[in-house]
Amino acid sequence: MSSDDHAAGYGTGRSVPSGGFVQFASNTDMYYLPMADIIAEYHVKLSMGSRVAQTYRNDIVFARMVAIDLNFDSYELQVCCYDDLPGDDALADADWQQASRALFAVINVERETLRGVIQTSLTQPIDVYPLEAALADLEAYDRIGRVDATLAQMSGLGSPKHK
Repeated sequence: MSSDDHAAGYGTGRSVPSGGFVQFASNTDMYYLPMADIIAEYHVKLSMGSRVAQTYRNDIVFARMVAIDLNFDSYELQVCCYDDLPGDDALADADWQQASRALFAVINVERETLRGVIQTSLTQPIDVYPLEAALADLEAYDRIGRVDATLAQMSGLGSPKHK
């Protein structure tokens, strides 16, 4: 594993918390900070200048996206590889796998679309795309990865809101 993989949190064997925490990683360890601490530090960075705050915003967003992606990838693998439906019905198992793969194909298209919006927005100055807007987009990115949100979107009951 490269130092970049370790810095991104890959191969650490640690679960990534969701909701209110951001994963930070260095070459030697990983740290989790409560959202209130992140926002407070962001305001300190703002006082140091917009470039400092923009770099901090981007670091926060990329770290959070890694955490969201790790959780999502694990969840997708568990759902798509689930082959222990009640009974010995191989057809039901095959149907489950086909349906879950189709569902995750829809989810992944939505996630990639919003990922592109977020990454493009990160090139904007801090006064155009502040941390608060980035955090809202990250919440939408995380929400897209939830099966209930995707099922609602597919059935026309609602859809995740994003730019």
